[in-house]
Amino acid sequence: MDHQLYRRATGEYDVTFYFVFDWHREADWNFTDYRIPVTTFWYILEGSRLLMASGEQHELRPGMLVALSTNTNVSTTYGSRDKAPIHYLSMGIQAIAGGLDWTERYGIPIVMQAYPRHEPRELTRIWYKLKEEAPMFRQFLAEKSESFLSAAHAGFALAWEGKLKLWLSLMTQAMLPYMTTPNPVIDRRVNDICTYIRRNYARKLQADELARQAALSEGHMRTVFRQVMGMSPHQYILHTRIEKAKELLAASGLSLASIAELTGFEDLSHFVQMFRKREGVTPASYRKKLGAWEG
Repeated sequence: MDHQLYRRATGEYDVTFYFVFDWHREADWNFTDYRIPVTTFWYILEGSRLLMASGEQHELRPGMLVALSTNTNVSTTYGSRDKAPIHYLSMGIQAIAGGLDWTERYGIPIVMQAYPRHEPRELTRIWYKLKEEAPMFRQFLAEKSESFLSAAHAGFALAWEGKLKLWLSLMTQAMLPYMTTPNPVIDRRVNDICTYIRRNYARKLQADELARQAALSEGHMRTVFRQVMGMSPHQYILHTRIEKAKELLAASGLSLASIAELTGFEDLSHFVQMFRKREGVTPASYRKKLGAWEG
């Protein structure tokens, strides 16, 4: 096997887990104009609802997959059927492919009728397994001792990552027929810059340093990057820092000042200002909101 090729293929996916639930909502459950704090996937098992998202209305029924991207405003209400409970599996996860969020890179729609006639046994099995092990995973993240890198911890972390990526693989297969860009054209130079930024976001990055990663002049690098990504390299650095900060807000009890330092912001004030500008809420509000959402 070409190990460099394997490393490149697997290294282009950056997967972050936030939460997993098996929700049994009562008949009178709904929410109004809620801004999704982290990309959330549902698999509808029983019941129905009308979902309003991105200016479109969708009727949710058993067998449907739902992909709600970060910062999407959503509401639910009752459909034409009688009020009834709704049962669905939920996963909060960020998957970066080629420098962009998975849903954006592959053009994943909000609602897909993925399993109209049968239950995806392997997908639901892994989903329930992740739900069962999620408390242990959170405990694993919270531990701050010399045993953090023990063989036992390493074995658990590798097994968890394997299940999470298997879930992602099964979801990809289910959504493949619905993707608008299943075979995206990726500029290798820009992808290398994105990968470099995601590995070094916590320190100060200079334009000439990024340009060297793609063997381009600074001016050409900026032009090509903006054409491909729809933003400047500086904006992508900020985007990456915010996403990494969101991970820490969700998975740790670190102070805001510590998170600001770990993610490369000048100081706490700058972190709060940039976070609010991009997410519409302060980091503290985001942490509280994520705890309330998680579904």
